[in-house]
Amino acid sequence: MISAAQTYSHHNIVFSKKNVSLWDYGGSSDLQLTAWGEAVAQADGLVWVVDLSNNDLLAASVEALDKVMKFNSELPLLIAGNKSDLPGSINPMQLSSAFSSFSGANVLTISAKTGDHVNEGRS
Repeated sequence: MISAAQTYSHHNIVFSKKNVSLWDYGGSSDLQLTAWGEAVAQADGLVWVVDLSNNDLLAASVEALDKVMKFNSELPLLIAGNKSDLPGSINPMQLSSAFSSFSGANVLTISAKTGDHVNEGRS
């Protein structure tokens, strides 16, 4: 069985002259869901990163995002599908279709490795 990584990290950075807090709660345990709730309640926006190289985790990612957005359904949302440079990765249509229930979300495919389309998420 393939499961999501269980990780947590927090970083503060300055981006475009603005202070940005980055929270990474990988996986989907109840503890992480509680932490997501606290972070999302204070957030000005959410970037949800999806691993495009692993189709087996796509449904779980959609389900986890649905739970997270219940804490703040009005939060601006960017769904960024990463690893678009890898052969066999989930294509943009598949990603948009999988996350179609999140109306108003911006969905794009990127490659953090090559930098492809990364700046499109800034606007």
